[in-house]
Amino acid sequence: MKKERACIVPFSKKEIPILNYMPDKYEISSIISVGMELEGKEISFLTNRKKLGFTATVDWNKGVRECDIVIITDMGMTRERCLDTLIYEIIDQALCERKKVICFAELEEYRQQTYKTLAQKIGIPFTYVYEPYEVQAITRFEKISFKTPIVFLGEMTQECDGYEIVLKLVERLKKDGIRSYMYL
Repeated sequence: MKKERACIVPFSKKEIPILNYMPDKYEISSIISVGMELEGKEISFLTNRKKLGFTATVDWNKGVRECDIVIITDMGMTRERCLDTLIYEIIDQALCERKKVICFAELEEYRQQTYKTLAQKIGIPFTYVYEPYEVQAITRFEKISFKTPIVFLGEMTQECDGYEIVLKLVERLKKDGIRSYMYL
């Protein structure tokens, strides 16, 4: 089976768990940093772990050209407004080059519609999966009947690797043959 080459942009410490738990149908072709501090560095130094085999770059043009799918991450609270313009440029280039796009970053409503319409016209997927934190925080479980274990992992502070812990729990439960639902 031919793997799809994925480009992850913008890359930060938060995205390191994605590298370890990327579905088998994908291989990472580019890790794009929006700041010069990661340029040319092995990304493992961000979390002080053994080498992961990925070097960051700031050349997003090349990253988009050499991949099949562009994954736009959500910078969340660390996001700067100047990233909006960069993210729009990257999505524009990806769609013009007929690349699939999965966007986790917040986009203005008219941009979402523009990108979805363009992607439909050229026959490629544009997947928008942003969910504001406020919406995540008010999710209610009282009226849902569950037939699977539910694990809620709360982070007391930002950047405490909760996402990686959730992925490890899911993997372990899967190995044990247990279907589960994780909420972070």
